[in-house]
Amino acid sequence: MKVKDFITGLFILLAVGAMLTSCKKDSFNDCNCGIITDDHISGSSYSLQVRNECTGNKQWFEVDGDVWLHGYIGNNQCFTNQSNW
Repeated sequence: MKVKDFITGLFILLAVGAMLTSCKKDSFNDCNCGIITDDHISGSSYSLQVRNECTGNKQWFEVDGDVWLHGYIGNNQCFTNQSNW
């Protein structure tokens, strides 16, 4: 019985491991999202340049100071109020 219990335990462990590794991180493959490539401040205007995840196009977006402050180059950023660019 010990061999059978070992094999059953090993199978359960492998099944759980397979489930955990098959779950991939949420993709930002949303056409209103992209990677921040640049930032800019002009007076009280804050802007981020974002490369679209679907098209690869870059576009500048004017954002508030808080979004700009936490929008690091290389981070993902989504704009729900924008159509695909």
